[in-house]
This record gives sequence, C-alpha cells and structure tokens, in this order.
Amino acid sequence: MNKTRPSLTGLPKGADYGTSLLLNVTLPKGASKVRVALMDLGFSTHSVHMSNQLVWLQTTRMRNDSMLTVQMPPNGTIYPPGPGWLYVLADGVASQGAPILVGSGKGPTVDQSALAK
Repeated sequence: MNKTRPSLTGLPKGADYGTSLLLNVTLPKGASKVRVALMDLGFSTHSVHMSNQLVWLQTTRMRNDSMLTVQMPPNGTIYPPGPGWLYVLADGVASQGAPILVGSGKGPTVDQSALAK
C-alpha cells in the first residue's frame, strides 16, 4: 500500500477494435514489468456478480518510459463493444482505472428473421 502507483493521461474517450493507442504514463522509478489491462467490471443482481472480464493488451514501452503503445482487442469476440476501464500495472501495482468506450458501444446486429420464427 505504500508503493507508488503508475498513472496515465491522454486516454481518448473511445477506441475501435484493432487500433493502437498512445498513452502518456508516469511509471514508478525502476519499474521492470509494465502491463495494461482492459476490464469490464460487470454488474451485480440478486447477490450474484456477473459479466466481469479482463483482457491483457499488447503493450510497448516508448520514449524513456513516458509513453506506452497499446493494441486494442481485434474484435468483439475478445472484448464486447461497450464501456471498459484501462489500468496500467507496474510490477503488479495498478493505476487508477480510466474509462474508455470500446468499439461503437452498440450491441451486435439482431437477426430479425430468427426472432419471427
């Protein structure tokens, strides 16, 4: 609880599938293992917590560790469209979460002919 947390700034409000993001970060001195997680924190109903997801994103450190390039998931099968939270982890210590909209935020196309049967 006394370790310095990483931080991130410059996160766009949304990102499409398969795109790269450039994040401005502040990492603790000497951080060796840096990872970025995309999470859906899920929801609770009737004392059951559901639909939470965690996807580790491909991350590249740049510019004296002040920037990270992060590759968003390739499609909605890996992470469904909608809101998420990005976390930067430096040697296991997480930043505060930053909200991001993945894809268009719209659900999948509904096959109306299938509903008519």
